[in-house]
Amino acid sequence: MTALLTPDSLLLPHGLAGRMDDLLASGRTDGGWLISGPKQVGKGTFALSLAGAILSGASSLAGTDEKTRALTAHEGHPDLFILRRRPDEKTGRLPANIRVDDVRDVISRFHQTASSGHRVVIVDTADEMNTAAANALLKTLEEPPRGATLLLLSAAPGRLLPTIRSRCRRLDLPPRPIDEIRDWLVAQHDIPADEAAAAADAARGRPGRALNMATGEGRLARDLADRLIAAATGRGDLVAAARGFGEKDAESARTDAQELILARLADAARFGARGEEGPQPALQRIPPHRLIDAHDEMAKLVSRSERVNGDRVQTALAMAMILKDALEGPHARR
Repeated sequence: MTALLTPDSLLLPHGLAGRMDDLLASGRTDGGWLISGPKQVGKGTFALSLAGAILSGASSLAGTDEKTRALTAHEGHPDLFILRRRPDEKTGRLPANIRVDDVRDVISRFHQTASSGHRVVIVDTADEMNTAAANALLKTLEEPPRGATLLLLSAAPGRLLPTIRSRCRRLDLPPRPIDEIRDWLVAQHDIPADEAAAAADAARGRPGRALNMATGEGRLARDLADRLIAAATGRGDLVAAARGFGEKDAESARTDAQELILARLADAARFGARGEEGPQPALQRIPPHRLIDAHDEMAKLVSRSERVNGDRVQTALAMAMILKDALEGPHARR
């Protein structure tokens, strides 16, 4: 995990590393920071890297000592606090929001002695704070103790309380170009070039997601999505492709595969509307308006299936039939 936190392995927007180095060198990192960007774009990795630099007193992201780097990478530094949703101790269920009691507990620790002289709180994510939790954090953002840095991660900053946003300096991590992600996977993570290219294409600009898509369950998710699309467009066994979604080892990859199918339909519709050739030739045979309708119908199907814990194979089969109908036309099965 520590390899993910070395400065060379962070895929940051141009100029951001230099800006942070200037702030670290001048000691101007106290207070609230809002780190925004899509899910799996690298917000958490960047926050841990920045936390390591602050807690080690480094003057740059590259200056973190190895001990502090390892401790922060494993979230084990005594002056690092992570606020996130935690399973209920009695039921084991994950609550919908970060609990206000957890926020208050972290804030109370600001009055204890810090071994490093600094304290860093990472809120992962601020989108999951309810109003009570956000208000509990607000006073600390208004008057942060000396040596305290609060890093709030958000995929939807516009939904946060205006008072939270106004008290934080903003750091944006936008999606990265596909070729940049591909080269990063090859150079920093030893991913073969063909795998890196496929993962970068599937990740839609998110380095963290690309890394996931290039390994383990991510590769399985890509395979599930590719097989279902191929079968629905006439190049495979449709029932066999749907059964893959019900396999025991596909449980974690299933959601990513469904998201990937929806993303590919949206991309194909966009390319088709512009009269351009997209990366999915089979989908380009479908008119853009039918792709959009199929995307929306699939999204509703997936959402409904998740709510009622629907049969995984039947859901995948229904997704394939929606796509098949879009390819063959509205009167294909009449």
